[in-house]
Amino acid sequence: MLNRIVVLALVTCSVSALGQTGATATLLGTVTDPSGAVISGVSITATNPDTQFTRTVTADNTGNYTIFSLPIGHYDIRATIAGFKSSEVKDVTLTIDQRARVNFQLAVGETRETVTITSESPTLKTDDSSTSQVITQRAIVDLPLNGRNFMQLTRLTASVNTGDGYNITSGSVGTVIKDQATGSVYGQRNSNNTFRLDGIQVTELTGNRARLEPSMDAVEEFTLIKGIYPAEFGGVSGSTVNVAIKSGTNVLHATAFEFLRNDKLDTRNFFDTTGRAPNLRRNQFGGVVGGPVRKNITFFFISYDGTRLRQANVSTNRIPNAAQLNGDLSSLGKTITDPLSGVPFPGAVIPANRISPLSKAIAPFWPTPNNPGDPSRNYISAFSEAVTNNDYLGRADHRLSERDQIFARYGFGKIQDSRPPVIPPFATYTEDTSQSIVLAETHAFSPAVINEGRFGYTRIKFYDTPLKTFPDFAAQNNIPLVTRDPKFADFPIVSVSGYTGLGASGSAPDYSTQNNFQFTDNLSIHRGAHSFKFGGEVIRRQIYQRVQQTKKGSFTFDVNFC
Repeated sequence: MLNRIVVLALVTCSVSALGQTGATATLLGTVTDPSGAVISGVSITATNPDTQFTRTVTADNTGNYTIFSLPIGHYDIRATIAGFKSSEVKDVTLTIDQRARVNFQLAVGETRETVTITSESPTLKTDDSSTSQVITQRAIVDLPLNGRNFMQLTRLTASVNTGDGYNITSGSVGTVIKDQATGSVYGQRNSNNTFRLDGIQVTELTGNRARLEPSMDAVEEFTLIKGIYPAEFGGVSGSTVNVAIKSGTNVLHATAFEFLRNDKLDTRNFFDTTGRAPNLRRNQFGGVVGGPVRKNITFFFISYDGTRLRQANVSTNRIPNAAQLNGDLSSLGKTITDPLSGVPFPGAVIPANRISPLSKAIAPFWPTPNNPGDPSRNYISAFSEAVTNNDYLGRADHRLSERDQIFARYGFGKIQDSRPPVIPPFATYTEDTSQSIVLAETHAFSPAVINEGRFGYTRIKFYDTPLKTFPDFAAQNNIPLVTRDPKFADFPIVSVSGYTGLGASGSAPDYSTQNNFQFTDNLSIHRGAHSFKFGGEVIRRQIYQRVQQTKKGSFTFDVNFC
């Protein structure tokens, strides 16, 4: 068991380089008159037309304004002051962790006159030193993704490649949860990345892989933060992926989908002697729905994503034939030497009394070759796998007052994979369950002083176990130095160079449970030409892991029979 407490305290003090945890952004700018002189006392109002969320600040005596912790989305920004025409910038898109600058130049005139600006071109990032990249919801939905896994889009970012192997899980579970890790960023190992969902870490510590990846239809957008980035995203030297889940709006929206793959559309493997493509049924389906509970006050959002995979596979293998298992190795075309005397066995045949009793006990587990005409591929293995994946997510947003907003989100995901063996009966069952909850509150002490607090809990549970075991095999055959514990005792791993081996996974059965408790709080203050951010983060991690690491024994043989 591992218990770890991580405490991070940070203070940021600058005009720029202030990031946001969670799905928020910062709006800032300067107000001037036609001569370029700054105007103080201007009222700046940001309004989200989808939820009617509004926040108002006043430009200071330097003409600068800052609006902290705005939920991401589209905003109309309006500037008003007596003696000048009002100015409004329509449809400003704020993305996750962004510091967006919108400057105003007010013309002399009546306040009731309004100058409206739309579709302003994006500008260079002059208020943020990070080299992050935002992947928008349009890119997530429109770009083709195998398996509908939005994490693949991180590879579109400069300085990111596939990395050192943590990015795709091994085994057929990888057909469902592949690309869990970002990849290698700036040459770092994949394990130097971390993954946040609504500002809360949902990362498996063994490999730093993402868990509880939401449906791509539930993702508003996500950002890949790398290089020099704000202190609240510290703890890793690679990158941080920060994902924002959609929230409901004043309009009810719903989406449903179904994607199908079928062997009727496939061709068979060139080496497949069955004459037809293996059976394949892959269905990925689900949907999202979101809308108002009380308009302008309370909103909900629900998502479901399911996958059903039933896939047959065919593999070609080389296994020992009956003669070889009985000691006749003449078909190898080699001289087989007695290791005790150094004298070759006549005809390359090992006498029956020289064959180990353990070898005789293991031999029956190899099946009879079903393709004897091809000695190098004398066994064709056809097997079928079943994978079931379900992901649920729900979110609620509520406006307590003009100063207070809260939201809560719960996510649950489970993957069940029955992996058949190449050589029966050594099948394995894997179950991977993830749960995550987050509670967050934003309080505005004043337009220039805003506090964000959030608590999160994530639980990741994994186990991998053989479907059929032989707990008495070691005892019955007097195998030394291996466990007799019935929880772990089993048929040993047998590997023979050039042949397909026997046995289930060397680490199975293994069990792992991880609990993450996280509390984060950030206080943002705007004073004059400066912005300050104070914050802290406490993470308690618990890992309970039991891995037997070949307690059942492992036998490895090379081809040096001479």
